[in-house]
Amino acid sequence: LDDLKRGRTPATATIRLAKAVELFIGAAHDGVALNKHGRRYKPSAVRDLQGCLENHVKPALGSKRLGDVRRGDCQRLVDDVAPGMSGSRVRSVVNSIRSLYRWAQDRDLVQHDPAALVRLPAMDATPRDRVATPAEMAALLDALPLHDALPYAIASYATARRAEIRHALIEDVDLDLEVIYLGADEDGRKSRAARRAVPLVRPLALLIRRCLMARGRPGDGELLCPGHKTGGRNSGRLSFEA
Repeated sequence: LDDLKRGRTPATATIRLAKAVELFIGAAHDGVALNKHGRRYKPSAVRDLQGCLENHVKPALGSKRLGDVRRGDCQRLVDDVAPGMSGSRVRSVVNSIRSLYRWAQDRDLVQHDPAALVRLPAMDATPRDRVATPAEMAALLDALPLHDALPYAIASYATARRAEIRHALIEDVDLDLEVIYLGADEDGRKSRAARRAVPLVRPLALLIRRCLMARGRPGDGELLCPGHKTGGRNSGRLSFEA
């Protein structure tokens, strides 16, 4: 009756939210569920969605039917988790609900998005106390083994993000032009606009040369910053968690 009064098609009894999460994550893995830009979710995005939905949303709302979840339910969830989380992480949880309901709306499982108007907590990120000087950064890098110093040097001297460092290949560095191409790999960039060519400052260029010489001049197709172990879950890529 409420749907009819608002001019909406009444939704039929829907599945439980916990089951919907399971189906949605599976569809995202298979490339059936798409992001808001109409593209496949990247593996890292699927892992983030799965973590938010299974660790925070399912315990609180999983027993409810998908169509019975309301804005107040989502707001209470935000109010409950906000004290122990950063503002950005709370936003990730809310965005995961929005992604779930966007997928459900496309399949006529629901007619509404309960997280659309949820009020989010203030961003309370701790500001940096200071930034290391070039001399201090050089001293910090010198204290590390070459294979550990290189990813930190690419981050500090070339503005590289974590995924960009993990997926960078040998051919992404042009030592003659003194340029490093970041975000060349689709899995290593947040969007197409993230692809960029960054000039190699002298400390970074020298460190890259030393690393490549120490590895016996590896060829194109090899990782610029390989992991300490081959294979495994990271497929030989650098593990920042470890």
